[in-house]
This record gives sequence, structure tokens and C-alpha cells, in this order.
Amino acid sequence: HLSQRRNIGEEKMVAAFARNVENEENLILLYLLTYADARGVGPHVWTTWKGALLWELYHETHNYFVRGGKGEYHWEDMVEQARGRVLTMAGEGIDLEEVEHYFHAMPYRYLISTPPERLARHLALVHSSEYKTISLDYTHDSLKGYTELVVCTKEKPGLFSRIAGTLSAMNINITSAQIYTGTDGSVFDILQVNGLDGKPVTDHETWDKVHSYLTMILEGELT
Repeated sequence: HLSQRRNIGEEKMVAAFARNVENEENLILLYLLTYADARGVGPHVWTTWKGALLWELYHETHNYFVRGGKGEYHWEDMVEQARGRVLTMAGEGIDLEEVEHYFHAMPYRYLISTPPERLARHLALVHSSEYKTISLDYTHDSLKGYTELVVCTKEKPGLFSRIAGTLSAMNINITSAQIYTGTDGSVFDILQVNGLDGKPVTDHETWDKVHSYLTMILEGELT
């Protein structure tokens, strides 16, 4: 239930789960038992996506035990390190001022839960979105069975429902989503999606259509 329905990136949730599990040995046993139970129900109950979520919960809880049950990170240091790495990876035309604005505007939870490499990709989307209604970025993970879609635009009423409706019309299924809104009105919708076959959506023409439809919808040319 926790791995599939809760935000595993929330430290409080991981800490509460760890307190229930009590120790690392119980965690290992529970992980194996959950896997065996799910696989034993039927041939189609277990999926690579469920496995990825279960592994992430195990991994985060294991790290919690390794830290001695201290659910504390040096958050400021982590953000500073991420800021430095993003600055070195920033694309052409992105200067220090733009990086600083990005880190100041975006939510703290987003900055500490997103790897610097992805932050740099997202910053490039913010940069490009200055000249577009909406910017998209997508990467495929065949092992986990999904495409990660990142949508960058400005905050608008009903934005997520429009994105979800467009993807549904294109036979694209949303398996998970993280939504972040910056103080400057920038919005990042990070979605894990797959096709009706349960595999990543790798067809570039499909994503070109999604981008085109969303642009027209947000500009009021299409419902």
C-alpha cells in the first residue's frame, strides 16, 4: 500500500514505516515476503512498475536504518552541492543569475529529491519555455517499464486535468505523478507514463502530437 499509493520521497512517511518495521532484518524479510506474495497471486499481478516502487521504498528505508534512525539530512548543504553541479552542467545561454532564480523559486522538496542531472534538464526546459507556451522533455526506462514525461509551463487553472485528458486521448496511461509549482508561477509536472501495452512510449511522433495538442489547448485553440 505504501509503495504504490504514497509519495516515497516524503521523509516522514519513510520514518513512520521504519518505526513499524523496527530493524533492517525485518525490512529484508518483509521485502522478500511482499515480493513472493505478489508473485504468488497470479501471472499478471506483479509488474516491473510495482517492483520499482517496492524497491524504492526498501532502498529509502534501508538508508534510514543506515543513518541510525536519524531522519535528518544536511538539507542546505545538499541544495548548495546541487546548485554548484547544476551550474557546471547548465546549457548555453543559462547564466548564474538564472540558476539562482531557479533554485530560489522552486520548492525545497523538489530541489532535494531530484538528482542534479535532472535539475539541469529541467532548468533547460524553464529556459526554453520563455519562448513557448509549454515545453516537454521525456526519457525512457525500459527496466521499470515507463517513460518519464516532464511538462514545464506557467500555472493555469485546471492544468493537470488538461494534461491528463490529452494523454488519455493518446492512449497514454499515467502511473505516477509529482507536481511542483514555483513562486514565480513555473510549473513542473513530472509523470511516469506508459502505453496500453505497459511499456514506455518511445514513438517520437506521439510526443510531437502531445506537445502540439497541449499547446493548442493552453492557447485556447482546442478543447
